[in-house]
Amino acid sequence: AAGPFEDALAAYNVEKYAEALKFYRLAADRGDANAQVNLGNMYAHSEGVPQSYVEALKWFRLAADQGSALGQYNLGVMYANGRGVTQNTAEALKWYRLAADKGNADARNNLGGMYDKGLVVPQNYVEAAKWFRLAADQGSAAALRNLGELYAHGHGVPQNTAEAQKWRSLAEATRVTQAKELRQKQEQETNKPKNVLFLAYTRYILIKKCFEDRQDYLVKYIGESELERAKVAVSNIERSMKQRDANINTDLVWTQANQRASNDLSRLPPSRDACQEELRNLEQTLNDVAPETVFTPKDF
Repeated sequence: AAGPFEDALAAYNVEKYAEALKFYRLAADRGDANAQVNLGNMYAHSEGVPQSYVEALKWFRLAADQGSALGQYNLGVMYANGRGVTQNTAEALKWYRLAADKGNADARNNLGGMYDKGLVVPQNYVEAAKWFRLAADQGSAAALRNLGELYAHGHGVPQNTAEAQKWRSLAEATRVTQAKELRQKQEQETNKPKNVLFLAYTRYILIKKCFEDRQDYLVKYIGESELERAKVAVSNIERSMKQRDANINTDLVWTQANQRASNDLSRLPPSRDACQEELRNLEQTLNDVAPETVFTPKDF
């Protein structure tokens, strides 16, 4: 059975941040270091809550104190940048080193950078090369690039233009590959039936709001025929997604979409261009998921 951490992760992946926060906090209060790190990240990046570096720092520290390499790395970043705490490069070094010793590639790269620049520690290119190489061997694009720079200038390693170019090329190839993998992961998540339906519902709700708010105006954002087109599109998308996933809870997704639409409308009132763009996007989604299917529109 899934626990609160798994429930939080599932909610987070579909941008149900309030639900994710609830379950992450439940797991974090029970001492789950991974949940503590993720909860800290949500506060740091203002996901479902107002941004609070102080709160983020609190959760990163709890995870770090349990020996979480990711918690230690994040705590180092907070100290390095003075987020939620007075900037303290020595403290950043301490936490980077702890995380690096546990194998965190980002911490290893940052630790190498501190030796490279002589921050808090005496400048030591040999030590910088050691940490950059360890991180590079783990696939860190930043570390690959940094190692290339050391070879280019002969810092801590023999100067070698060919070797410098090799590491720089590896850095660029790694960066491109990682970006591609991230896009693919995002596309896979976006294309899940419940996520497709969530976005379609949200767009329809916004389109309907555009129609209702301008009924008494000469200049309408969405006309009756356009609202009918939106009904046809969202009905077809709903039917198609239910065929792909028989267990999809359309009522729950509809409720979530209403919440998302309300949040969107509170931040930015609709304009005619925005309303028309939502309609185009909704019909494009229909074309993508069910181009040859036409059903009688559902009464939303």
